[in-house]
Amino acid sequence: MNKRLIAIFASLAAVVVLVVLSCVIFIIGDVTVRLSVGMESSPELREKIIQDSKIAKYSSIFGLSEEKATANIESANPSIRVLDIERKAPNVVQINVAYRTPMLCALTREGVYALLDRDLKVIRIVDAPQTQDWVSRWNGVTLQDAREGVFIAEYDWLKALLGAAEQVGLSKQRFGAFIVELHTDETTAYLLTNTGATLCVYKNADAAQAAQLLRGAYNAYLNAQGETAHRRDGGYWRLGAAGWEWTPALV
Repeated sequence: MNKRLIAIFASLAAVVVLVVLSCVIFIIGDVTVRLSVGMESSPELREKIIQDSKIAKYSSIFGLSEEKATANIESANPSIRVLDIERKAPNVVQINVAYRTPMLCALTREGVYALLDRDLKVIRIVDAPQTQDWVSRWNGVTLQDAREGVFIAEYDWLKALLGAAEQVGLSKQRFGAFIVELHTDETTAYLLTNTGATLCVYKNADAAQAAQLLRGAYNAYLNAQGETAHRRDGGYWRLGAAGWEWTPALV
């Protein structure tokens, strides 16, 4: 056998070895679940999440669709949020999850109430308004399609507002603990604080503008001290021609 044939056979053998190794190394050998802080360690919950993900063991790790697995998990578990799905070399997939935190409670057309999180996802349907001091009541609205697991899509301004609240430190339970009620008119969202004052933020603001407006209203509220401390107890903080101003009543 001449040297050329030996080289060809050696190359083919190397290719076969690489293909076999790739098939062995880069298949999904194990799927694990990492629960966030505050979630009770539960083998049953972990196993359910793995099954709901529909990630098939012994399939190619390169063919994994994180988006599809996330949708599968979240549709079957309305109260769970998939933070991310990691590929851990060589053949482990880790699903990182956390509980969704209810932030708003709103009436539905069926006469029951929907608990919604920061993404306006319906976490649970309950018979009566929630009384926890960290869930804000969303008044003046009746949700038309509020089944567990669905996202309420027609209120982008509110999603921007909740995102802005996170930027000023009012995330999750802190939002509902400070903003006890929310209602709107055609142009403005009115956020009633736990001390009685109301912060007024324009609904048509984009995410960046909403953050700036909420930050301005919040800082104006916090700066009411000494002789103006009563402005935390009632009235309205809104943006006027000269900046943030307080009025005892809406004109």
